[in-house]
Amino acid sequence: MAIQFDNTNTGTITLSPPASGTQSITLSTTSFNRYMQIIAVGSGTALSNGTDIIGQVEIPVAGTITSIRAKTSSGTCTVTFNINASSIGSVAATTSGVSSAISSAVSANDDLTLDVSSASGSGLLVVLTIEGS
Repeated sequence: MAIQFDNTNTGTITLSPPASGTQSITLSTTSFNRYMQIIAVGSGTALSNGTDIIGQVEIPVAGTITSIRAKTSSGTCTVTFNINASSIGSVAATTSGVSSAISSAVSANDDLTLDVSSASGSGLLVVLTIEGS
């Protein structure tokens, strides 16, 4: 028996008949995680309050956003993550980085925007974890 899958969760299974008796196989697929990491504000650039600070970024895959994370180079700020103009959650970003577990279904090509408030410091990196199947 040979089983081979590629990174798109598709592949082939080859079975040889058993010498005697019956043969059975059970297959299951597991979900996969994709990560979107975005440098929203360069490390040397001061943070400022604003809406849609990076414009719109398209989500490349369908799935469920399970975590949002934000990290500043210095200082703090609050980052609100929006999908198609609706808030899916906020994170009070620090230099250590702060994550928040969420559950928000997304489709491929949905628009992500970021709003920043209570800005004090510089640099902003955000990460989304998208679980697909």
